[in-house]
Amino acid sequence: MGEPLAGGEIAKGDDIQRDLTFCAMKCGAGPALRIPRVLHSENTLHCLWVVGLNEIRDGFTVRNVDLQRERAGALSPRDVTLGRFSGLVFSATRTIEIERGRDLRRKYAVILGNLRNTKDRFCPGYKENPPTIQMLAQAAGIPHVSGIELVGDWDIRPANVGEMRAALGDFGLECVSIIPDLFGNKVFSKGSFSSANAGVRQRALHQTRLMCDAAMELSCPLINLWPGQDGYDYLLSADYESERAWLCESVAELAGLYPNLRFALEYKPKEPRTHSYLARMADTLLLAQETGAANVGVTIDTGHAFVGGEVVGESIVLAKRAGERLFHMHFNDNHVTTDDDMIVGSVHTVTYLETLYWLARCSYDGWLSMDQYPYREDATQAIGESILWLEAFGAILDVHRDEIDGLVRQQDAIATSRFLRSVLLSPEGRVETVETKVPSGSFGES
Repeated sequence: MGEPLAGGEIAKGDDIQRDLTFCAMKCGAGPALRIPRVLHSENTLHCLWVVGLNEIRDGFTVRNVDLQRERAGALSPRDVTLGRFSGLVFSATRTIEIERGRDLRRKYAVILGNLRNTKDRFCPGYKENPPTIQMLAQAAGIPHVSGIELVGDWDIRPANVGEMRAALGDFGLECVSIIPDLFGNKVFSKGSFSSANAGVRQRALHQTRLMCDAAMELSCPLINLWPGQDGYDYLLSADYESERAWLCESVAELAGLYPNLRFALEYKPKEPRTHSYLARMADTLLLAQETGAANVGVTIDTGHAFVGGEVVGESIVLAKRAGERLFHMHFNDNHVTTDDDMIVGSVHTVTYLETLYWLARCSYDGWLSMDQYPYREDATQAIGESILWLEAFGAILDVHRDEIDGLVRQQDAIATSRFLRSVLLSPEGRVETVETKVPSGSFGES
């Protein structure tokens, strides 16, 4: 252990940040001389102040400080959740416990196209299409949103990359993913990467490469691939072997050309085809592994998983066991039979609490992105509701993580039911949240 540091003070409302200089200075150590080393325990982290370049991950908060056994004591769970550490002074040679309750700093994003016009085969448009700059303003006004996903050709094109970069900067938004449009062009009606037409496959590759180049210019780390037209409708009308091979070859080629980007394969059992080649977690993981590329992984869309009969928590674990292949998350809800893209929590509740639990337990540190299709609802309000639901589920998890760990080990359905009833329904179990008004989706006529 290094020499004892001068005593420091953690003020009320402080968070331990990834900024190592900040950490050292808060402890009176001088810039980056002695900073924390984090040692994992089962439910807490013990932080010893030593010489070295280690880090405390974002989102951890101080829970207990051992002051030579004089003022030891934990803050209440609510204080921990709110980050209240009112003036706790510590000696750097002593152990500091850091609450693991919020080791997942939840980062929220939205697909910009969710704010566009909505339509179906019965009605060509339930809304108007606002200008891109207006949609960005609306997205930036949704509480907790700091990331944006852009759809190729809809939002982002080679010609407007510079303009988009400036606009994202103006609104304080980060481009977290680009989704190439491999589904909305009739050229791909019988498949993109898996098309039997080699020319169509090359066009799909070319279009995706343009989006990869745009991602590099925008410092966007992820390409989200949803090849929605890659599948089949009729029996004895598809070459499963060849088409799956072409799909795999295309993804592998892209991963090799852009080693600094990650490619997340988004699966969905059906629609627009009756059967999709990327239908469920298992076959999507198989393709990712067949590429032989470590930068190919999976996006879980909760609604797609529901339609596929999956339990999202288990799917998260499958991706982890396959080599940390969970790259991205899309959130929405549905009635299971179809991909309704509804507000989170409209139908499912416990599922989302368990999903957040397993994301944290499997150390997922990516974005939670809203992927909804609010046909008749105000889009910003609907997306905002989804995020507030996830925040509410997350708050329960932050406070009750140890209890949930115990329930998972105990495997007693009755005990689990009692716990869920207490935190979801009984007044004592409710977690107080701060409501924030979501701005209206209407900024005037386009």
